[in-house]
Amino acid sequence: MAKSRRNPRPRRPRGGGVRSWYLWLVGGVVVLVALYGLARTLSTTPPSAVILPILASNSQDLEALTRMVGDIELDSSPTENLPEELAGRLASVDSLIALGEWHPALDRLRRLRRPPEGSAKAVIEEYAGFCHYRSVRPDHALHSFREAMAADSGRDRERQFRLAFAAGYLFQSRGFADSALALYSTARYYAPAPPEEPDSAPGILAALLNNFGLARETTGDTAAALELYRSAAAMVDTSVDDPGARTVRDNLRRLSR
Repeated sequence: MAKSRRNPRPRRPRGGGVRSWYLWLVGGVVVLVALYGLARTLSTTPPSAVILPILASNSQDLEALTRMVGDIELDSSPTENLPEELAGRLASVDSLIALGEWHPALDRLRRLRRPPEGSAKAVIEEYAGFCHYRSVRPDHALHSFREAMAADSGRDRERQFRLAFAAGYLFQSRGFADSALALYSTARYYAPAPPEEPDSAPGILAALLNNFGLARETTGDTAAALELYRSAAAMVDTSVDDPGARTVRDNLRRLSR
């Protein structure tokens, strides 16, 4: 009888230790890459919000602009209370703003890390809103002003007054008087006390009352508009040949008739 052949024993693969070491190496590299990506995501600013062209879709309301007073201005004094490093970076932005270099100023502002809330973010967003406004990007300016108002959360009444006026001014200058009303109401809530003596040129409070009155007049509330015009006229010397004072006087005369 033929001898039965035994099945040969399976050979053990060689190099098992090497393969295990290789898998550990690959896994470690993958973990390091993932950690690096996470750290980079956390250290960079979030993507910019989607800005819908609502204001930019409307041309400027020239009739409203001829009856409005004031303009959107930037107050750089709040930077004195910021951390030294941030205040120094904003000083370089101030230099660009003084030269009218709005886009380079915005580039520097984008590189600044924005905290989730607080005065630091409010100041940065106000700077951005002013630069967007000067570079004729009204929707981006409005977004920044609203971000600044939300970041401050009413802690600084002067800033809230200034930001609400700026946002209302943007709406009114583009023909959205009804949207400006709510913001002007907020600005009046945070408004400072009126000056004791009339000024030769309308300040921001007189500008607010005049523009608030114009928004009321545009939406048909002439009684409230007349009261606001009178309050604005009481703050300015209407006998002085100043463009702003002249506008306040003309608005009051027109509606009084």
